[in-house]
Amino acid sequence: MVVSKIYGGLGNQLFQYFFGQIYANVVNSDLYLDIDWFDRKEDEFKVVDETPRKFLLDKFDFKINYLDSSLLKRERAFFYRALKKIGLRKGIIPVNEEKLFKPQEFDYQSNALINGYWQVSSYFLPYKDRISRQLKLKTEIDFPKNLLELVLSEETICIHIRRGDYVTNEKVLGVHGICSDQYFQAGVQLIRSQKSIKNVVFFSDSSIFESESILNLEGVGVTNVRDYNFQDYEELNLMRYAKNLIISNSSFSWWAAFTNFSLNPLVIAPSPWFEDPISNNILLNDWIRLKKR
Repeated sequence: MVVSKIYGGLGNQLFQYFFGQIYANVVNSDLYLDIDWFDRKEDEFKVVDETPRKFLLDKFDFKINYLDSSLLKRERAFFYRALKKIGLRKGIIPVNEEKLFKPQEFDYQSNALINGYWQVSSYFLPYKDRISRQLKLKTEIDFPKNLLELVLSEETICIHIRRGDYVTNEKVLGVHGICSDQYFQAGVQLIRSQKSIKNVVFFSDSSIFESESILNLEGVGVTNVRDYNFQDYEELNLMRYAKNLIISNSSFSWWAAFTNFSLNPLVIAPSPWFEDPISNNILLNDWIRLKKR
């Protein structure tokens, strides 16, 4: 049995799920998800200075085995004690990420408890096509025709601007850093130097930014996907249609680029991804890298 601990936002959840799946396939074991993190109360998140998130993997057409699906909250402590005892006899081992973004070698075991973010592109590249096919919503979304056509157009740039806890939480900001206005401006200028662009479509978790002013988009149509009130997983699926995509240093838009429906999307990504240069191990070689700030 392989158990993958799931936590964080949708992008992180996808990394943890697919890494667990890859690991389980290598050792020919079943994958179970530990989603206990999402049962925390708001005060518990505040104590550890973490942002509460919703579990969203169940919105996709995945076959999911839950470690605690039949357990009441009061039974979990007993279950983990039992799991520990079984592990002592059958070799259940912890597989922990040594350092964020650092590739590591694994001594694969058929019984493992996996804990990490696993945001290294080389882990997933051999399975890229399979993962892209699997990333399918349980309920397909009928996007407004005009919006979908806009995103699909070669004359459209799609831009993901990540704000949220990147700007409200000093701890998060110190680790991630934030993409500057200059980064987005440079990305737009680069694409416009190669293609005739008539529209820009913004994806963002914030309404704070001034889209037209930061990018000087005179003469270009601007659409904010936020105005449509989609769910996160719906926005991610829509972003996957973009042929020209400027992503933020966010695992959310990373997945839109990695599983893009286009065979050859033009993807611009920030560098370094996080403040530590080793974080660029998340990036693909065929993505164009521009300075984050």
